[in-house]
Amino acid sequence: GIARLPEGVPIAEARARLAALAPAPGWDARDGDWRFGAIEYEEVMKRGARTPARVLIGGIGLMLLIGWANLAGLQIARTMARTPELATRRALGGDGPTLVRQMAVESGTVGLVGGVVGIAVLILAAPSVEALVRSRFGTWQAFPSAMALGGVGSLLTLVAIAVAAAAPMIRAARPGLAQAVVSGTRVRGRRRRGLRQALLVGQLALVTVLVF
Repeated sequence: GIARLPEGVPIAEARARLAALAPAPGWDARDGDWRFGAIEYEEVMKRGARTPARVLIGGIGLMLLIGWANLAGLQIARTMARTPELATRRALGGDGPTLVRQMAVESGTVGLVGGVVGIAVLILAAPSVEALVRSRFGTWQAFPSAMALGGVGSLLTLVAIAVAAAAPMIRAARPGLAQAVVSGTRVRGRRRRGLRQALLVGQLALVTVLVF
């Protein structure tokens, strides 16, 4: 049954009152141990929503991983194409920290622009999504505030920038970069091909799981 508690009666007191009630005669013998109690309605509703919510959050996490893998793959390809340029700069006396800072600034700028656009879309779309969820599922929980949405979006943006900037920064900091072959052709290597193939396989695996 569903009941509304009287004004000022806490759930603990309602449970104590119900626990004091005795089952009808013969119930214990017929159906075992019977007792009365109370469960908050919100807790009952959450029980049925936990599994779908976890699946949804897991799907969102897979989408983020796929996006980060795409960013990392693009940065790796871009860095490989710039290997002759970086090698020339190192050979002409450019130090590693300067190149690392340049790679970090470039990746950070791209990431910040994408993050600002994404957070703006998130905040603007949140009221419409909330209204849609309320009309479809009859929920009563309010969406997080714009500040909370912006905070989570900013944190994810920083993680994405770190993931995307890692490969260029490591490549620029390598001591042997000045000895690389400087030409108009792309510098190839088993290790770099293996890393790109690993990213590709990982993306395909995540997409397959997400589709199912």
